[in-house]
Amino acid sequence: MPVSAPHELDVGTPLILNAGCDISDATLLEIRYRTPSGATGRWDGTLSGTDYVTYIWTAHDSIEAGRWHVQLYVETPNGSWGGEVGNFTVKGNLEVEGGVVRLAAAIVAGSGYLGPVVGDVVPA
Repeated sequence: MPVSAPHELDVGTPLILNAGCDISDATLLEIRYRTPSGATGRWDGTLSGTDYVTYIWTAHDSIEAGRWHVQLYVETPNGSWGGEVGNFTVKGNLEVEGGVVRLAAAIVAGSGYLGPVVGDVVPA
């Protein structure tokens, strides 16, 4: 079952940002973020093709529900740039007797959900 939006505590969900130009010569690819609670951080991105940067959420990431803000930061031999700030919403999960009920499709690779693509399509 494909998932329409990322959910809190997801693991394996890809976050995909579009640079809008060829960044294949980049020496640094970062996805900078601000969480719904205001915490900031950065993830090391991986080049996908020539103009997309991907980060896969892991069990070590504390993915919280709410509106997230992200920005791609790129360094190349010719300079460094920050991209447009994009945003997306992470939905909450049901709480059942202290445990979290999760949709298995959200954490299974190949579930059909490609993650938020900032600059192209952002799940509502």
